[in-house]
Amino acid sequence: MSEPTPDDRRAAAVLASLPAMTSQRLRTLLHRRSPTSALAVLDGREPLDAMSGRLFRRAPELRDRWRQHLRSQGSIAADRCDELGVTILLPGTTGWPPQLVLDPDPPAVLFVQGDPAAIDARRVGVVGTRHPTQRGRQIAARVGHELAEAGVAVVSGLALGIDGAAHRGALASRGAAPVAVIAHGHHRAYPRSHAALFREVAEHGLLLSEWPPGVEPER
Repeated sequence: MSEPTPDDRRAAAVLASLPAMTSQRLRTLLHRRSPTSALAVLDGREPLDAMSGRLFRRAPELRDRWRQHLRSQGSIAADRCDELGVTILLPGTTGWPPQLVLDPDPPAVLFVQGDPAAIDARRVGVVGTRHPTQRGRQIAARVGHELAEAGVAVVSGLALGIDGAAHRGALASRGAAPVAVIAHGHHRAYPRSHAALFREVAEHGLLLSEWPPGVEPER
């Protein structure tokens, strides 16, 4: 795949921000098309291909809904990436994590804040209940700290409870930087009580999402 243009990266953010968008739908729109070409398909400047045609036959309301969103929201998602310093990555191009190359269900686009090299370390996922005991929080923080000290990146979702405790432990170390994978845009922390932790991970580690700024978290 050739390197995307700045317009392609911005178009990918706009596409990912469309209501009811999913990774599968986005991959369908981008099948053998650049993001700018996929946008042209949606607004009628380019013809549908077979895969996009099947998508809209299965969900005929989507095309009108997406066109309306594009008219009202335009490039807001891409503009917010610029404002927040969020890097937009596309598969097969510079910066795309090699760990995702063989993923059977890869993201169609990634939105990144922080140091991309953080994901190159050995990694361990640390996840658990949102309602741990105090002892559980202490153990998770110690595990996160000791992993980081050993050069192992803690990967978690910045959720309440165990996830957050493990990331706090990792941040207290001078070892491997933490990696957070979130299910919403970078425009705000979720939960709100993790706002400071969200900023620390973005500053000292890596914050990844499949969704651009403006896409809200869903409980």
